[in-house]
Amino acid sequence: MNWLQRFQSWMMGRYGMDGLNVGIMAAGMVCTLLSSLFRPLGFLVLLSYLFFGLVIFRMLSHNITARQRENAAAKRIFGPVWAKLRFWLEIWKNRKTHRYFHCPKCRQQVRVPKGKGKIRIVCPRCREEFIKKS
Repeated sequence: MNWLQRFQSWMMGRYGMDGLNVGIMAAGMVCTLLSSLFRPLGFLVLLSYLFFGLVIFRMLSHNITARQRENAAAKRIFGPVWAKLRFWLEIWKNRKTHRYFHCPKCRQQVRVPKGKGKIRIVCPRCREEFIKKS
C-alpha cells in the first residue's frame, strides 16, 4: 500500500475540508501576514496558530454532524455578505459596458448597456417604465 492509500484510509470517517475551514485558514494567513508586516502586533502570530489549530481540529474530527451544523451556520451568517461582494465585483467587472439603475417603484436593480443615449427601461419585476441616460 503506498502512502496516498494509507492516508486515504486514515482519513476515512473524518470530516475533511469545507467552506468554513477555508475561511478560517484565510483568516489565519491574513493574521500571519499582518504579524510579519507589523512587528509590534506579535499577538497575531498566536491568533494565526489558533486559527490553524482550529482548522486541523475540524478537519480531523469524527463528529461530522457537528461540523456540518457549524458550516451551515457560517453559510447563513456569511452567505449574504459573499453574495453582496460578488454582486459588487460583477458591477466592477461590467463597469465599461453596462450601467446599473434602481427602479423608482420597487428598487429592483436593472442592468442596461452603456452608450445608448436616453433609453426607456422596463423593470422586470414590477413593469414600471422609466427613462434614463445610459
